[in-house]
Formats: sequence, structure tokens, C-alpha cells
Amino acid sequence: MNILLVGINAKYIHSNLAIRYLQRYLENSTAYHAEIAEYTINHRIDTIMREIYEQAPELIGFSCYIWNFEYVKELTVELKKLLPNAVFVWGGPEVSYQSEQYIGNDADYIICGEGEQTFAELVHRLESGQVPEKRVLYGEPVEMDTIPFVYDDLADLKNRIIYYESSRGCPFQCQYCLSSIEKRVHFHSMERTLSDLDFFLAHRVMQVKFVDRTFNCDKKRTKELWRYLLAHDNGVTNFHFEIAGELIDEECLTLLSQARKGFFQLEIGVQSVNPLTLREIRRETDMEQLFAVVRRVKEMGNIHIHLDLIAGLPYEDIESFAHSFNTVYALGPHQLQLGFLKVLKGSGICQKQAEYGIVHTDKPPYEVLYTNWLSYDDVLRLKLVEDMVERYYNSNRYKLSCNYLCSLFDSPFAFFDALGHYYKENKFHLEAVSEIDSYTVLYEFLNTLGRGDLEKFKWLAKYDLYSHKKAKKWPEWMNNDLVLQYKQQIRHFYEREENRICFFPQYPETDPRQLSNLLHLEIFPFDPVSGESQRTACLFCYRNCDILGNAETVIIPIDILTDY
Repeated sequence: MNILLVGINAKYIHSNLAIRYLQRYLENSTAYHAEIAEYTINHRIDTIMREIYEQAPELIGFSCYIWNFEYVKELTVELKKLLPNAVFVWGGPEVSYQSEQYIGNDADYIICGEGEQTFAELVHRLESGQVPEKRVLYGEPVEMDTIPFVYDDLADLKNRIIYYESSRGCPFQCQYCLSSIEKRVHFHSMERTLSDLDFFLAHRVMQVKFVDRTFNCDKKRTKELWRYLLAHDNGVTNFHFEIAGELIDEECLTLLSQARKGFFQLEIGVQSVNPLTLREIRRETDMEQLFAVVRRVKEMGNIHIHLDLIAGLPYEDIESFAHSFNTVYALGPHQLQLGFLKVLKGSGICQKQAEYGIVHTDKPPYEVLYTNWLSYDDVLRLKLVEDMVERYYNSNRYKLSCNYLCSLFDSPFAFFDALGHYYKENKFHLEAVSEIDSYTVLYEFLNTLGRGDLEKFKWLAKYDLYSHKKAKKWPEWMNNDLVLQYKQQIRHFYEREENRICFFPQYPETDPRQLSNLLHLEIFPFDPVSGESQRTACLFCYRNCDILGNAETVIIPIDILTDY
């Protein structure tokens, strides 16, 4: 039987772990072989159709998620016309609930739950002529060590994120999440997990993203894995973990403090700080402990912290969400994701949506339109806030500019809300706004407020611009320049060996004439970071960056320049 397993990803950098599991488990437990093919939702339907048709598969398996399900349905309908004798098998979270409705005109078989063993059994039965009577098959949890490691060949995964699973299931009961339905958490053995991690480290892959729903649900196991990774750091690979922040104890914090800058990334789902909301979605937690952990980790400066909020949850109106936003924003995460409730089939939220007055889109991703507490106008307003946060906060290119603008409003939410309104009012949301033009949007926005200091903002924006690169282009209004007054002094500054040793030792062999191309020294009328009023020289060293890509900035005493 010619078997083809198809994954349709949201982006090219993603990879599909599920189809690789099915392929390897099938080949390891039977005599059958399966090919895999990966595409993205940005590919044309007819392109994928042609490629699948030309492989003449007799069985086609699709991995179904909310981001690709409409694509899969359309492909299946069209491919059945071209390959009428082929068997179509669907699996994945999007079809594991309310599955019967898709049998017949859509899929021939649907596998719900864990599919490795069930898929292998289905192939064997079809090949031996024992056609299953039931078209919806339910996969039982498999022992994880029986699933072969799927990444022995990385040739087709160059420049893609490597997804890795060391556990399945989740001990928590969050009602918006399908993982809450699973009744057990099961793990790879520690021996197997360490062996897999050794492979990633040996091959110096750029990023390994753990898909474990709560990586640190077993504290002892978590600490053992972190100790091992710290002891075997290759200086290149980054590991991403989704964790419950409140479960992090002092020993975990000590381990995290020892990590190389950028070695670990932590994603924490706060979702809301409204006690009624958290109780209703069964996510009650020690918020003070969680916040204390985030502050401690943030102070370390070596670990990227990603915090999540969900709009549209029960008992959360616009004012409550603004409070949740402001509370989480104050923690200063490196990335703040403002997401919107997806009413997933089989979830607790789905079962009680009528009670909550939740109305959502009929098609995936089943995103909330309005609730008893949040109107559609509120949702549209939050969509603009989401866009502004993504552009101006999560990009980390406008830090001082946004901090200053925030200070002119009652709260961070009020600032992003007003900026979103300004964006829409001027139809910027319909345009592709460049990075340079994004600074101009902030400048012109400030100009409309009737408060604030435009001149001060120019300098702060200039600092932000040079924090990421030695800019060769800047907005016309950013014409503030004190460097010309120090042109000769700056040239002499680069030539002095004692300055190299003191201020930029990471460039030991560089010719002084080249240093001005690799570094940037800017003169400010005040200290842009501390706000102190004295004239300040900032040296941007682009070879040394923090975990967000900000150049190391060294304050040069202004009298060193004036001495030349």
C-alpha cells in the first residue's frame, strides 16, 4: 500500500511532529512504509493537490488542527475526485470530538486521541482485507518509549523549529484547553529523554520547543532535565518550555540563574487575574507566587519570558481585561501575547458556551465574537490593542519610546488602546507600515495628544533606533544631532588603546578606522536610560546583545571626549 502522511503547517518554520510519529511507529511495528509531505496554509490548494496526486497514494492521512482544517476539508473533497479509490484518514485534535459528522463525504476513517498504535492497526487491517466496521477509531494512550525518535535525519528541517514531546497530558483542568480532558500524564523515561536531548545538542540545532502542556508538572523530573541541559550546553541550542510559574521553587530558580543567556525560554499562561474568571475556568492559582517567580527570573536577565492573556473568558469584561493587561504588563515580560478565546470542541468552555453567552465563528479557529461580558465592539477594540502590542512592544524596537508615551496615560492599556484608535483612524492598519515609519506614527501620535515633550521623544526614539542596528536611515523629523560637535574627539576616542580595553574589549583586533563602522557612539543631551539631565555619550556595541537583540550600551563619561 502506498501511504502518504500530510502535514499542513501554519508557517514554513514550523514542522509537523504528529505525522513523523505515525510514520516511524508504523515502520517500527509493522512491515509497512509511509512517506510524509509537509506544506503550509500559504501554499495554493491546486499546488498541493498536484503534488499529492502525482505520488498516487492509496491511503492519505491528514493531521488536523484549527489552523489547517478548512484546507484539509477542501483538499479531501477535491482529491476524492482525482483518487476515488484512495482511503482518507483524518486525525488530530480538530477531529477528535464531534467526529461522526465528518465520516462519509469527508474522511473515510477518523482517529481520535493518540493515534500511533491505532493507525498502525488500521493499516494492517486494510492491507489484510479486515475492513473495520467502525469508521471512528479511538486511540488509547501508548507507552511513550515505544514511539521511535523521529529526528535522526535533520536534512529536511533546516531553519525550522524542532518540536519535541517528553510528556503527554496535563494535570490541570483549564476549561478552554483540550488537555484538561485527558485523564493521565505519561512521560518518556528519563533515559530516553536524555538520549533524545543529546542528539539535539550534538547536532547543534538552533531551537527545540517542548510541546509538553505543562513541562514542570513533575518538579523532580524538571530539575533533573534542567541540570542535565546546563551540564551539556553546547553554546548554540535554545530550549523553550511551557510551564506553570507558581510551581517554580527556589531550587528551580537557582538552576535557571545558571543558564547561559538565551539558553532557556519560559512561556507562562497567566490568562487573567480576575478571581471569578480563574475559578470558573478551573485555573485558580497562587498569583502572588507566580508574579514573584516572573520578577525573579526577569531580574536574572538570562532567560526569555513569554506571558499569555486570553480575552473573552467568562466574567471578564473590558475593564477587567484592562486590569489583567496592566497587571501582567507591569511584570515586564519580554513578550506579552494577547490572545482571544478559541471555543474548542470538547472543551469545558464549549459545553457551557450558551450559559456564558459566548458566540464564536463557525469556522476554525472558532474565535470568540462576543460574550455576556464582552461585546463585539470590545473585541474589535482589543484586536487593535493586540496589534499595537505586537508591533510596538513584542518587537522590542521601541522600548524607551513606548515607556515615555505610557507615562502620559493613566495605564499601559490606556496607551495601547489610544494608539490603536489612532492607527485605525488614520487607516494605518490597512497599510504595510515600515519600521522607520512606525517611529513616525508614534511621533505624530504624540503630537496629537497636546501633552508631552516632542524634543525629548526624538532623543528617546533615536536611542531605540540605534539599540538594534547602526542605522543608515532615519525619519526626517529625527534631525537632532550632537555628534557633529564631537567628530574629532570621537575619532581620537577609537584610536586610544586604553579606551578599547576599558569600553569595548570585545573588538581586540579591529583596526581603529573600522571601529566606527562596527560601533556607534551617540551624544544625548540627557541620559536616555536614567533620565538624568547631564549630557551623555552612549556607545552601542552590536557584537554583544541581550536576549532580545538589544546592543550592549556603554555610558562613556563625556569628559573623556572633551579631553581630546
